Formats: sequence, structure tokens, C-alpha cells
Amino acid sequence: MADLHTVNPSVDIRPWGWFTLLGEPDHDPIAAVKTLHVEPGGVLSLQTHQLRRERWIPLTLGLGAVIGDQEIELLVDHAYEVPIGVPHRLFDIRGTGGTVVEIMYGTYDEDDIIRLSDMYER
Repeated sequence: MADLHTVNPSVDIRPWGWFTLLGEPDHDPIAAVKTLHVEPGGVLSLQTHQLRRERWIPLTLGLGAVIGDQEIELLVDHAYEVPIGVPHRLFDIRGTGGTVVEIMYGTYDEDDIIRLSDMYER
């Protein structure tokens, strides 16, 4: 994955894949946008946020999600809402990985991640 970061230094590499933040969230306090790519076998932490809600729009098949007490397979071009304080995670379900656009409404701050469970022990 180091090659990806060399090609595009705005890529933030994580154990489950990578994301790119589009724009500068400091300039728009209402919303921020990420593109998230989950690698084959990748699982994001089960987490909540106190400062933002999220909307996920899948661009590819291959991802599942936990939103609250529901586990679902994400469909392309559908929008999925994650309210403030609701536990959520994305994960690979087909061994192919996948990509989601994430729109965050509220305050964007990576320190607002409250991890409830994380297979990478972060």
C-alpha cells in the first residue's frame, strides 16, 4: 500500500484499506466528504461519533455494514444513513473489497471516533 500513498499523498492508509478526504473540512463546517476503499478482508472498527452523522453511498458491490442493530449488504447507488451516536462499521463480504462515498454532516474530526470493537486493536 505504500505505493498508493506515494502516488497520492492525500490518501490516508488504514489497516482495512484507505480513504481520501475531498476538500478542506475546516472551510465548510457543515459537511465533509470522504471516499473510503475497503480492501478484500477489510473490516472497519465498530464505532460511534458524537459530533457528526454520516451518509454512505456505495460505488461498488462487495461491502456489508452494521448500522445500529442491523447488518446489511450495501447496494450500489442507495444511500444509508448513520445517525449521531449509532454504532456502525463497514466490512468486505465478497472478498473483493469495495468503495463508498461518505458524507459527514456536523463537525469532522478523526478524534471523534469512539471505537467499540476493532480487529486491528487500535
